[in-house]
Amino acid sequence: MSILLVADSHLHPFKPEPTLWNNLKSERWDMLILLGDIFDFWVAHTKFVTDAVKIFLDFVVEQRTLGKEIYYLEGNRDFFVSSSPYAKIFSGVDKRLKLSYNGRNILFLHGDEIDEKNFSYKFWKLFSKSVFVRILVEILPTDYAFYLFKWFERNLNHKNFYSKKQLPFKRIANFVSTLPNFDLIVVGHYHVEINLWLGNKRLYILPPWMEQKKLVILDEILEISQS
Repeated sequence: MSILLVADSHLHPFKPEPTLWNNLKSERWDMLILLGDIFDFWVAHTKFVTDAVKIFLDFVVEQRTLGKEIYYLEGNRDFFVSSSPYAKIFSGVDKRLKLSYNGRNILFLHGDEIDEKNFSYKFWKLFSKSVFVRILVEILPTDYAFYLFKWFERNLNHKNFYSKKQLPFKRIANFVSTLPNFDLIVVGHYHVEINLWLGNKRLYILPPWMEQKKLVILDEILEISQS
């Protein structure tokens, strides 16, 4: 089985950009794991289906029809995906995905939850995904709702600036230590490709597709040796 991983492509939600989806169509794979923040922000609601989002959703439906598996792991810029009508087109939508593969127990997640001590960021994240905001999505005109989530996106980006520019290695190590049943933890979010050995466990931070345009093959991660 060939498994591809993509994180942090941060596609513009209003400007159609088919490059990522065309690249994926040209590759041979059986499973695709999208580790969040595929758009600058994606509100999974019918009033937010722009041309860019439609290209993405059509790609998912097409590839699923071909028998391929596609999992979506929600990032900090993904809103209400798991409870949306679009969740059913994926093989699964969640915050985490556990996978046993080639004798390894692997955990996939977006990664922003690692630095739980960033309290201002955590507040904005929880508020932006609250029931109150979900109600606003339903009642606000589309243009006003777009402005609301653009405002959330700016605040989340500002509050999370420190963590992404200076990796919280101690907190990363503490987080990994709470996951005794996994050999490998794969995350995105931090916009830098890093392979960390933490005792007998490994954390791999995916490169951001937005900057590197790199499709990562899981088998290639597993081949990296400790040095």
